[in-house]
Amino acid sequence: LFFRDINNQMIYSYFVNGDINNIITHNLGNIANGGPNSFWDVHGDVVVGVNNQVFYPGIDGTLQNYYYKNLEGPGGGWQHGFVGLVAPADIINSPKVHLDCGSLDVASIAEGGNRIFYRGQDNLMHHYFWDPSHPSAQYNGWVHLNLHMEAGAMNFTSMVSGNVVAADGQKVFYRGADGRIQSFGFDGTSWNHDVVVESGNLVSSSCGSMDAVKLSGTQHIFYRGE
Repeated sequence: LFFRDINNQMIYSYFVNGDINNIITHNLGNIANGGPNSFWDVHGDVVVGVNNQVFYPGIDGTLQNYYYKNLEGPGGGWQHGFVGLVAPADIINSPKVHLDCGSLDVASIAEGGNRIFYRGQDNLMHHYFWDPSHPSAQYNGWVHLNLHMEAGAMNFTSMVSGNVVAADGQKVFYRGADGRIQSFGFDGTSWNHDVVVESGNLVSSSCGSMDAVKLSGTQHIFYRGE
């Protein structure tokens, strides 16, 4: 269990050997290599991915994570990282996460790791995936895409204004600026923008109003209407 506490710290709790009477709790900022550090405070959604990673926006909206490395050899144990940085000194220019709740989600794919989707502070959809061999990979192996720019969907109504739901690594749904359910999807070659519902049946702007799941291979979207 990972959660943000009342002091904006990332807390990690687990049951030892499944025993509910034996709970271990850690403040990750205190035990991670290089911590504690006030710049690591949590100020938005906490989402858990695969490969022992948890993602969140920091105090300034920078996309950060905690991840666990095998204790064998140097640098083992819990570590902290900044996902959205071209270089450690580039924190000011990093694409920031919107701090409204529901702005961040992750699709965890066993063979492809974590694929992160989030509403930026520019109200555009941003996407990160980890691939050190990618020609656009940053120094830490993360690749950043601005999906609005990738799909050429820069009009106002296509901007993000509500929940972001990562259906899988190649599809993300969100509430658009006009209240309609919209999406970005990857067709194997390029990212494309789509409006799921053309009129009516608008999504509530309240936090946590939408989620999605695949049932028997068919995509289903559940949401609170306006």
